[in-house]
Amino acid sequence: MTKDQNRVALLRPIWAELEKFHIITYFVKECRDAYKSLGVKSAWTRYFAGRAAPMGQVTYETIVATFYNFSPALVREHASSVWEVTGPESFIAKRFEGADTALQRLLGASVNSREMLSLTHLLDDVALRGSMEGKPLYAANCGISVPDESHLKLFHTATLIREHKGDVHNSVLLGTEVSGLQAHILLSSVGHMSRENVLSSRGWSEQQWIENQSVLQSRGLLHEDGQLSDDGLRLRVAIEDKTERLAARLWENLGDEQLLDIQESLNTLTSQLTSTKELPNLTPTYQELIQ
Repeated sequence: MTKDQNRVALLRPIWAELEKFHIITYFVKECRDAYKSLGVKSAWTRYFAGRAAPMGQVTYETIVATFYNFSPALVREHASSVWEVTGPESFIAKRFEGADTALQRLLGASVNSREMLSLTHLLDDVALRGSMEGKPLYAANCGISVPDESHLKLFHTATLIREHKGDVHNSVLLGTEVSGLQAHILLSSVGHMSRENVLSSRGWSEQQWIENQSVLQSRGLLHEDGQLSDDGLRLRVAIEDKTERLAARLWENLGDEQLLDIQESLNTLTSQLTSTKELPNLTPTYQELIQ
């Protein structure tokens, strides 16, 4: 195992655990209710506006460009007039309000624990070390004010690290000429999400799926039966490898022992989050590909 591979192996469980802090904003009741209090009725509108809010009062076209794997039609339907209801500053405030209430309930006294304080100290510098070029969601989140409480700093840090890796992933996909829908099709072929789930949750049509599947077949990445070919598997693994290698640069100032300490502290906290059964079970994509 090379030095880079060893670092990525240490970071994979950290990325997975930090993701659990980030996604409370989508799945935990207090977070959803905070957005609902703004008077925005559609769940998809709340999602797009809540996640895009750090970029400011951007057009739906900008959200289309940034939210790589969603159908432009879905974004247009739910985000073309969201700022007519309330501004992005309100969404940012409600993001932290919901996270505060949710984490206070889910973690209890652990919001002031040794693990929480240790994590915020170790991660304080990590999340802001990335380059902003070509990373719109990461860059936008770097520019917002964050409350002083340690659990909210950790929530924001998790969001920064998640959006940094996501922006990197989108760049890698673009560089390999794989569209957002095509990325879903390739992952669906190894069981990551079903075709029906992708179409219903990302707004793509059956016809668009068929057309993009044909493109992948013409490139030799899929067999005629829709299964991933050897070339397709190599491409998918290469995409994940490059994403992880580039995203790992964020952590260059920390040694291996510090990464192990972070993982241990995270595990202590996220075990409380997952024990409530309020978060979905997320399996790292890379692991699905190589199993």
